Amino acid sequence: MEVKLDELVNPDEVTLEVFSEISDNSKSALITGRQKMLHPNEHKQAPLVSMMEIAQVLDHDYDKLRKRFKYKTRSDENQLNGWIRETDGRIAEYDGKTKARVYYKINEITQIVRAVFPECVRPEGVEGIVVTVCNFKGGVTKSTSTLTYAQVLTLRGLKVCVIDLDPQGTTTKWLTTHYITAQESCHKIFSEQTGSLRDYVQPTYWPNIDFIPSHGILQNVESHFHNLLKSQGPEAVQYFPTEVLKLKKDYDVILIDTPPSLNNLTLSAMFSSDGLVMPLVPSNPDIESASEFWKLYIDTCKVFGVRPDQKLFDFVRILISKSENTTTSNQNMVQWIKMSYPGRVMATEIPKSAAVARAADAFGTVFDEPKELARGAKHSRDQMKTVYCKATGELAQLIYGIWNRQVKRKLYLEQQGL
Repeated sequence: MEVKLDELVNPDEVTLEVFSEISDNSKSALITGRQKMLHPNEHKQAPLVSMMEIAQVLDHDYDKLRKRFKYKTRSDENQLNGWIRETDGRIAEYDGKTKARVYYKINEITQIVRAVFPECVRPEGVEGIVVTVCNFKGGVTKSTSTLTYAQVLTLRGLKVCVIDLDPQGTTTKWLTTHYITAQESCHKIFSEQTGSLRDYVQPTYWPNIDFIPSHGILQNVESHFHNLLKSQGPEAVQYFPTEVLKLKKDYDVILIDTPPSLNNLTLSAMFSSDGLVMPLVPSNPDIESASEFWKLYIDTCKVFGVRPDQKLFDFVRILISKSENTTTSNQNMVQWIKMSYPGRVMATEIPKSAAVARAADAFGTVFDEPKELARGAKHSRDQMKTVYCKATGELAQLIYGIWNRQVKRKLYLEQQGL
């Protein structure tokens, strides 16, 4: 049998040059896809919010909220008039006479909350709260949870900063419409332990949400970390938390999205945090992975000299995500999670949802301004918005609790003359 030279060539062989072509093509396709998804406006826009939606977010009766706001602001010089949608789709300031649904801009909601629910505003002299969203595994809705938390917290009148430490940058891609460069990420905070986190903060399309973007270069942080650990010891993981601490004066809540591993990025986020939220899918592999995550974190704390009685967090909560309550297996797994973490599982479960997947395909969440949806799809989206409002309400109550204790502690110290 005679073999020809061209028969030895593998047509599927991939060289570095070919791999680069694959990468370039995928990036080009992503840009084109984003333009089509966001057409006709490539730049994302935050939605207007009605008083009824604000009532839903705050879990308050609509009529009572509307009347209370009108009464509380009756003497305000800069009273909010709100906005209406014209028949041609344009937005116009409401004149107070025309019968129409009135909407408010997200940056106006703070004024509403301050007037009606002053107890939901960060007390003067109290710092913001840092919450890390973490899990050992990918695909458990860490980024979705981080973003929806951020959006709903702003609908509660709070100012939020999102820090994306996941090199995959899903949160970053959803919060911006341009490609982030390595210089825009905070990798030097880790690799060189110099500079200020404030230098990396960017505004987003969503009012009252700022963010620090991620980039693939964060993947290189681990190699730098090992060298720093040898030269500095446990102090190697303290620079980032120190910088986060400085941001707590500027924001009510700082949310940190982490990579699906317990590496330096995740550890630094956890050491910076007042609270942890772990989205957890009710499946055997996910539950076992979570258990291993806690064990590895405990071992790491011991290596860093953390005492058994030393406070780590103000709270740790499990957020059940991608739940399918129609199956017996799912129900059994949910009960297993609740038995594993008594008192630490959030009451609200996040169901598996096509609406969430559709929103993600359009580079957003169910709270982003959508294209026109079919009636069934709109109903599904609105259901998920209600679920996320409840889940964020639980997180908000934990945050309010921390603020209240801080205020009482200051009063107690003053009473004791300390």
